Amino acid sequence: MKFGFENIKDALDVLIVPISVGLLALIWPSLAARKRRKNFVYLIAQELEEATPETKNLPPDTPWHGHLTRRFLHEEIICHPVENTEFVLSLDPSFAYCVSQMWIAFNKGLKKGREPSQDEAQQWCWYLKETCNFLDKQRFSSHHLTKKVYEPWRKIVKEKYSNAEVE
Repeated sequence: MKFGFENIKDALDVLIVPISVGLLALIWPSLAARKRRKNFVYLIAQELEEATPETKNLPPDTPWHGHLTRRFLHEEIICHPVENTEFVLSLDPSFAYCVSQMWIAFNKGLKKGREPSQDEAQQWCWYLKETCNFLDKQRFSSHHLTKKVYEPWRKIVKEKYSNAEVE
């Protein structure tokens, strides 16, 4: 049985190259989306390393949320899910949930024009711990975010609210 190919070049031209290009065209979007997700998670890890609470040059009566003097790109992306729905939904669900709930807890009192409550501080700490644990397990941070970021925040919340239930 003859297939009509006189040499290997004919087979390459007719079968292998077009099939390879077609497969690449099908796979490329998922590879690009995976790379974007990985870069975003890495961005969150990098930004959280800078989210350690500010303790110098602050008055002693500073509310707990006043110790975070920076704002972050990932916070804006997560806090505006309507504009980023497809991307946010492509993330690990438990990770996306923890990050979004962390920022909701942080901003809840501020949006209502009041100091965030003890309950919101405890929620912030819990979701921050879960986020740091996820990132540490992914090994995006060699600095162990749980110790570097979560522990100082836990200490501040415990100092502010002596009866706070923060692990």
